[in-house]
Amino acid sequence: MIISELKAYDLGDWVVHRNHGIGKIESIERKRLGGQENVYCKIQTPDSMIWLPIKKANSNWLRPVAAPAKIKQAQEVLKSAPQPLPDNLNGRKSWINKVNSNDKPEVIAELLRDLRAFKKEKKTLAQAEEAALRHFTDCFVAEWAVSMDITMDEASQKFEKLIEIGHQNHLAV
Repeated sequence: MIISELKAYDLGDWVVHRNHGIGKIESIERKRLGGQENVYCKIQTPDSMIWLPIKKANSNWLRPVAAPAKIKQAQEVLKSAPQPLPDNLNGRKSWINKVNSNDKPEVIAELLRDLRAFKKEKKTLAQAEEAALRHFTDCFVAEWAVSMDITMDEASQKFEKLIEIGHQNHLAV
């Protein structure tokens, strides 16, 4: 049975894909894609269906949804004063790329807190930074909602409130 090829997860599990964010494992299927037959993990995300080769599903492309304790750690990061980002675009892009490969909620929270503060202070972000900010925010809020069993709207409102607290803490320093 091909389900046994999925080592770390079960059907119905919520997972976080490194590039696509949160999704639910719907099935394991043998498919012919791109002229080659492989076993794929079918994952439904809020925006699309992805077919992840089982080899990648059992690697660092997927991780379980963060436990509520990890989300609470990330919330504390959001409330803390932002750290300065490099003034040069390449330095900020490097930080974004590093976060993309280390997608722990508390690390993503640092990036979101700091990018939002940078944008507020400088009044602008480069196009790639704006895209990253939107992507990471959407993924982070979705994971928060699933982990804490709340709606996306509730998670989004709480996220905005904590970001504002962090900004106020920055102004108080």
